[in-house]
Amino acid sequence: MFLRSFYFSILMVFSSVLFVNYKSEEPSISCYMDPIYLPPSTPDLSGSVVISGSVLNIVGSNGDSLGTGTSIDYDGMKIATASGSGLNKYIQLFEKSNGSWTLLTTLSNYSTSVKISGDGNYVLVAEYGSNLVDLYEWGNWNNYIHRFIPIDNNGNDISGNASNFGWQVKCDHGCVHIAISDPGQKTVYRFRRTCTGEFEHYVNFGGPNESYLDGTFGYSMDVSADGSTISIGEHGNQNIRTYNFLSGPAITLNGGSAQFPWNLALNADGTKMITTERNVSTGGLTQTGNTILYSRADTSSSWTLVRAQSGPGAYYYEGWSMDMDYKGNYISGAPGSTYGPSQSSTGKNGKIRVVHINDDDSEVDNQYITETDQTNMGFGNNSISFSGNGRVIVAGGNLSAGGMVKVYEIDYDCFANRTPMTGVPTPLSVVSGDALMNTLEHTDMGSVGDRIGDTSSINYDGTKAATASSI
Repeated sequence: MFLRSFYFSILMVFSSVLFVNYKSEEPSISCYMDPIYLPPSTPDLSGSVVISGSVLNIVGSNGDSLGTGTSIDYDGMKIATASGSGLNKYIQLFEKSNGSWTLLTTLSNYSTSVKISGDGNYVLVAEYGSNLVDLYEWGNWNNYIHRFIPIDNNGNDISGNASNFGWQVKCDHGCVHIAISDPGQKTVYRFRRTCTGEFEHYVNFGGPNESYLDGTFGYSMDVSADGSTISIGEHGNQNIRTYNFLSGPAITLNGGSAQFPWNLALNADGTKMITTERNVSTGGLTQTGNTILYSRADTSSSWTLVRAQSGPGAYYYEGWSMDMDYKGNYISGAPGSTYGPSQSSTGKNGKIRVVHINDDDSEVDNQYITETDQTNMGFGNNSISFSGNGRVIVAGGNLSAGGMVKVYEIDYDCFANRTPMTGVPTPLSVVSGDALMNTLEHTDMGSVGDRIGDTSSINYDGTKAATASSI
């Protein structure tokens, strides 16, 4: 999730080579990547969210605008930070190993648009000023594996007409389904990876000649982790259009506010959506901002409003940035008056709202992280990302001082005294049938009149057992 100015810049165009199969109609290739495995989401928890101080602070240098863009994988072990609007434009990639974060590489001359796939294997980045989007395989930083350019529905290179190709870059859990927006052309481009690693181009959503759209179509968007759903914001017309990624008409949601939607995000299967209105005034207070949760029964249903939550006070601009995990828990940034210090005599430090919900959308916990490092955070938290498992938050803010990115880890108080088991236990050694039959460790005999052994149960490693007598 990232912050942009209200005005689009005209980007320079460079020639490039793109290895993509262009299709003006829906592709007929039957061999696509296997369905992507989706890890389990954060389970329903009875306890409240527990958040301590940041576990990692990344500080930019003079001329940087670090924090204008962030991204994180499902496990919260890989993050991307972007400096995209200052003198120095780059994207940094970090990975956590053995409890420590390490800077792996810096990709120069890229913008704030960055997306790490949920599985952590791919990184999508927009090349600053070039109308190009590159796809890297994690760990292979010397060469991108695919380069995307803007094309029309007949497969023609239309880079010369592009305005902001790469404004938003999104993909599903394994970067099989990829979406790239260009609001200046009212277009969202969509691609799907085949078994051979090539990308099929599907018919674009929108287009420069679509009079019913305006120049904010694609300003915000997201692709569900399972690749089924894409939602595209158009705050100029106060609309969100939600599509089946591969086919199907749009389901249109109208919010009625000039700031709807400033941002949006989807859960893993496209049945929950968080949207924001950053400048809206609520409860008689000026520019509190607003965070709005929608839900639906399935991907063919219309959206239903669950709740709207205004910012903590005037001039907090809640919803400047936001994100949602795979389950539907969500976060929303409220930068506070650091956006405009003259608007408040006391000043307001930036905050991040963290909301944990149950499957029925009821609220388990709702609290704020308050950022006290006002000097470096600038806008408070103008770019925030939420790991798919709901355990890690990456928050960025940029100032003339160079900006800063902070990483927060989340725990739940009902997990305070134990570590949840992850993965599959290692199988016990395999023994032959004869060896097993000939090994007798314990005998438990019932008394006369008992029926011990009617039922029995044993734990995983065979150290605990239960037996029952039904009479």
